[in-house]
Amino acid sequence: MVGLRASETGKQQIRQVIEARNWNMTDERALMAASQRLGSSRGDYAKGVSETTWKRFVYASRRIHRRTFQVYCEVLELDWKTIAEVPDPKASRDDLSLMPLLQNFYGRSDELKHLTALLLKYQFVILYGAVGIGKTSIAVKLVEQVQPLFDRRIWVQFDHRLPIEQLLLNLLHTLSETPRSFPQDLTRLTQILRQDLANSKLLIVLDEVNPDQGDRVNYQHLIRTLQDLGQTHHQSCILVTTRERPPDFTALMREQAVSQVLIGLDSESGCKIIEDGRLRFEPEIGQKLVDRYSGNPLALKLVCPIVRDLFQGQVHKFLEHSDIYVSELMQQALIQQIQTLTEFERTILRLLAQSEPLSQRELQDELQGQGSLIEGLDRLGRRSLIEKVIEGHDVLYTLQPMILEVVRRHLKMTQSHDRLR
Repeated sequence: MVGLRASETGKQQIRQVIEARNWNMTDERALMAASQRLGSSRGDYAKGVSETTWKRFVYASRRIHRRTFQVYCEVLELDWKTIAEVPDPKASRDDLSLMPLLQNFYGRSDELKHLTALLLKYQFVILYGAVGIGKTSIAVKLVEQVQPLFDRRIWVQFDHRLPIEQLLLNLLHTLSETPRSFPQDLTRLTQILRQDLANSKLLIVLDEVNPDQGDRVNYQHLIRTLQDLGQTHHQSCILVTTRERPPDFTALMREQAVSQVLIGLDSESGCKIIEDGRLRFEPEIGQKLVDRYSGNPLALKLVCPIVRDLFQGQVHKFLEHSDIYVSELMQQALIQQIQTLTEFERTILRLLAQSEPLSQRELQDELQGQGSLIEGLDRLGRRSLIEKVIEGHDVLYTLQPMILEVVRRHLKMTQSHDRLR
């Protein structure tokens, strides 16, 4: 079902109640009260309750989930029916209530044009890339730009804990114009969704479909379901953002699906991030910082406070240190990926972390037949953990500086732990 937001009159009533209670606009008491009404008894926020959705509710900046809107109104002792905006029938067909707010967006004009063309050509687009590279951000920008090209746009935040049947049920309820009941059988649910994809030109975004973040069984069920959905020709498109390109998916789907890797920002866009981060630098120095983090937008944003606090915002002083700063957030995400690798794949990373770029032959000599090198390189490449460098007729494999640093730290910790045992 379509999300809700307050009308102009409703927004005024919301603010009047908040001011009368002497609450601020992001008061934690409101969030805890809403969570309790939604059944959370552990002292943390219920699903759908957050500072972001509360701000959207108070400022009516974007629609939020219907039940969350109703509960927020209950907390303020307001009748949600009188507070909610009467939606424009045309606009109400979209459901972007779970789509993140995009505060700043840098560069990517060529990527946006290319991805727009892919959305119109293929039934499935798999957008994959490294942690923090900006997959969700560019997906948000895409959804905003292609509005005239699709009948409806739906944003789904993939939940790895949710059985695939429940995910399809939620999606079908969102697509349904009127309340209706659906079967519980996966085959029937897939058939109904296939019909919906054929009846309208839909853009459905499945965001953060990362197999290393939860139940891999649900992830595998999703991939098989997507393949089943591709059995019928339609003009709709499902865009999947993920850290890992699914194996064989595009090959099996032939002309219906395409995978697109997202790489780092160009130097100009990367320098704009650190400029907005209030750092001081000459152009060539800024480029060196962008190169150190391979144009990763999240890494660049997270390093800015460190440079400001410890180096008075002067990038050249930060670059004098050979250590590569990797934020705790980035470390945790990368280590999570590394921990899902096989021992053979970790051995490949270890070799690349200890050497200059290596060719397949050099890696094969080092590994001495421990496993299939081609399979190992393919799996690491699908996870964006290794890079290829072309030198003449040779293909060399290497690690980005940030990944190199995390791999070295993680392997040191692992080796120390093994010695202690």
